[in-house]
This record gives sequence, structure tokens and C-alpha cells, in this order.
Amino acid sequence: MLGSARIQSSPAKLGSPGGSDEVSPGIGPAVQLCLGKPASLNSNYYDMLDWMMQDNFQGQYMAGPGTSTPRYEYMDASQGVYYDMKNAAGFPWDVNYYDNTSDGYLYQWATENVWGDPSTYKAFDTTTTMPWVPRCVPVGAAGKKLATIKLAGAPYHIYDTACTMRQQPYDLGPVINEVWDNGNLTLGGNLPANLHTLALSYRYSCSPDYSSCKYKEVFEYGKAYGLLRWTYYILTNGQYVQNNQTIHNLNNTLASGPIQPVHPCWQ
Repeated sequence: MLGSARIQSSPAKLGSPGGSDEVSPGIGPAVQLCLGKPASLNSNYYDMLDWMMQDNFQGQYMAGPGTSTPRYEYMDASQGVYYDMKNAAGFPWDVNYYDNTSDGYLYQWATENVWGDPSTYKAFDTTTTMPWVPRCVPVGAAGKKLATIKLAGAPYHIYDTACTMRQQPYDLGPVINEVWDNGNLTLGGNLPANLHTLALSYRYSCSPDYSSCKYKEVFEYGKAYGLLRWTYYILTNGQYVQNNQTIHNLNNTLASGPIQPVHPCWQ
């Protein structure tokens, strides 16, 4: 539950998704609300929504080399939610919520269960169970950790065909999320060289003191491009061993406007 969250970033509170400052879907997620941070804190903040979602999602999408999974995005500003879709059919997807306040968060909520069936999915028990990153994080030097969120648990459920929820509850166990200034990356494709990136380190199934976590996912983001590289690791004999990786280094044009997400299990 959210009450178990321990936040180690700038002073903040956990809120519900959405807010009074609506984001225009016509211009993407470029909301400069972090500039409104009190001067007593620091006016030099990154808006993580600018980094984690592609600016021109209505006209562009990201792809990668060979058979890499593409990434199409869609924002529903009325509900404070955005979709990372992995196929032009509008599914499968990752579903993320966001606050429109400078002391709010971006939240991971749902991902696919069966790849070709959008009526199946895995979802945290509420849309705010998993605060992934603060909405605003302080600017820092390359290699510096910018924010940390620790959760004692992260309960979720699995939904099978026809949106049928399994009765068995699940929990990721202790979770630690960190935002780092990742320095510059050159990933090839048609992206600029030496692109400044921020990284989200997402570790779960951790020990109670967070010193050892069984799984780690690293999401590397470029401002205006969104997710550039995702890497999945499994702790093996005390070392993280890479298990999977996806690169998005091609910024391509959509032929006929944004891809609409397909999600028959909710409005």
C-alpha cells in the first residue's frame, strides 16, 4: 500500500493521479510545472514526464534495430495516464499514471499478461501503488543519483482472458527505485550522438533492508524521445547478469496520426 512508501527525494507527498493542470494532448507532455518549485528548494528541476514520454507522440514513434519491439505512445490527459504500446495494433502496452503537481509522481500501473490478448494484464492493486519516479527531480551532474523511492511492498493481481482476475494475490516484495543522471549516450540509428540521458533503476524482490534485490530493470530516457534503452538483469551469484535488452534508436514518422490504445477491461 502507498502508506508504506518511504520517499528519499525532495519533500513530497503521494497524491492521486491527474490534477487541475491539464496537459494538452496536442503538444505532448511538455508541462513546465517544475519551474514553479519554491526557490527555497531549487528552481533547477527536471520534469520527468518530459523525459519518459516522447514529445511528438501524435506524429512519431520509436523503433530499433532488426526485430526490436517498437514503442508507440498515447496520452489521455483527462485521466492523467499515458500508454507505451509495443505494437501498432494498440496492444500490448505498459500503462502509467502521473500527477500534475510539482510534488507529485509518475506511477507504473499495468503491463501485458498474454502478448496477443489485451483482455489479459498484470496490474498493481491501485494506480498509485507503484510511485516510479517523482514528477520533478533536481538537476545533477553526470553519474549522480537524483532521487530514491523505497517501498516495503508492491501488491498486484493477474488478469486472464476476458479480464478475469485470479484470486491469488501477488507482491513484488520490497522495491527500490532510483533516478540517475546517466550522462551522454550514443546509440546510433537516427538519434543525435552524445544524447543526454536520465536512467531509472527499478529493483524489486529485495531483502528487507534493500541491500540485495533479485531483479533489476534499467530504463534510459532521452528528453523529447522517451525510452531509448531498456535492460533487464537477474541477480546471479551476487552479480547482476543481463537477461534481455531492447533499444529504441530510430525516431520514425507515423503515417496517419497516433496509435490508439486497445484496452477492453477499463474505460
